[in-house]
Amino acid sequence: MIRSKISKMRQGFTFLETLLVLSIVSILLIVSFGLYPKYEARVLEHFLEQLQKDIMFMQQTAMSHNIRHRLHWFPSDSRYVITGEGTVAVLVRNYDTDIQVRFETLSLPLIYSANGNISRGGTMYVSYKKSIYKVVFQLGKGRFYYSPI
Repeated sequence: MIRSKISKMRQGFTFLETLLVLSIVSILLIVSFGLYPKYEARVLEHFLEQLQKDIMFMQQTAMSHNIRHRLHWFPSDSRYVITGEGTVAVLVRNYDTDIQVRFETLSLPLIYSANGNISRGGTMYVSYKKSIYKVVFQLGKGRFYYSPI
């Protein structure tokens, strides 16, 4: 009797058990691959939201300290640096190496004066894989907006 139980345990899984496990694994794979495009779109949106917060920080710091601040961009290193008067870095931000930045009419460095206004406006394009956004810096308030192309 003990021998029959041991030999029954060594026989393996039934067809129904194997089919159930394979169906659960395939459902999990389908769901995970379905979420991947949402992740790709979110990478670029997160970058632009972070850039917007950093620009607002730079503008507020320039007004509160009453000195000009500059945004220096290093696309080959995938980073940008905000500096105050002199070369002291106030903020260094690295971003995803797959994000490409192309400056159209925007000249660098981007300078915010002590009253919080931008010195020159312009346009740049930010792309990540298949997504492209147009970023426009406006004169006046010193803010920018972005829109997908």
